[in-house]
Amino acid sequence: MTPRSRAFTLIELLVVISIIALLIALLLPSLGQAKLRAYSARCIANIRGQQQVEFAFAADHDGAFPAVRSHIGDWYWDGSHPYEQSIRAQVEDYLVDPRLLWCPFKEHFTDSLSADSNVYETRLLRPWREKTPNWTFYLWVGNFQSAQGYQVTYLVPGSQYSGRGGARSGGRGGGRGGGGEPVTGVTEPPWPRNIGEATAGSLLITHRLFDAGSFSQYFSHNTAPPLNLPEKFDLKSAGLVEHPVGYGDGHAVVKSPAEVKSRVYHTWPGTFYY
Repeated sequence: MTPRSRAFTLIELLVVISIIALLIALLLPSLGQAKLRAYSARCIANIRGQQQVEFAFAADHDGAFPAVRSHIGDWYWDGSHPYEQSIRAQVEDYLVDPRLLWCPFKEHFTDSLSADSNVYETRLLRPWREKTPNWTFYLWVGNFQSAQGYQVTYLVPGSQYSGRGGARSGGRGGGRGGGGEPVTGVTEPPWPRNIGEATAGSLLITHRLFDAGSFSQYFSHNTAPPLNLPEKFDLKSAGLVEHPVGYGDGHAVVKSPAEVKSRVYHTWPGTFYY
């Protein structure tokens, strides 16, 4: 006599479903953290690749890094000067794949302040192909040229500068407080112009975190939209998870939010954090 198979009761099915739901709830945070770690590793690999591009360029140009002539170096060509002077033109023989210039945290970023449906394509890949003004989330500061009245002041890390963001003729922005001098003392190492000035403490490449006074921007590993413009600069409200930094000696690290400090005051846009 063949025994009959017993069907699950409703209670048993509900128990099984509850156990599966519990396991999913336990695993999801781990999967999310694994995804973030993978993104972080790819970003650091991108920075190291960009450092190698800068070093290769310097080796062929008497030690000098590619000149940054735009107001700041995440515009590889901002259109304010001849194309031949842009970062894009200088490194095109050294940087074959422009995808190296796009942080994996922002691959699917949509620009909420414009009609762009995919900034990855419209702001980087297509302009790179067509040699039109192009932009990315990585900030190059090596061999920064103080053109157009832009100046850099190196701060005591964590200090606040009382100058005004965007203070240039016809400039944008407007910082908090009046004029004043930066806090003096042991300052942030200057941005290197060449390999001889590049050290383990001098910034070469990072993401843009700045406080212009009237607004702030967070182009880093944060959970809030990258174009987050609260009037008050606040890494917590931006959901900063970590911040990658590449130094002049070729090493790169990921900083925790607590390690990110104000380090440079720039005429435009304002105070930079890294």
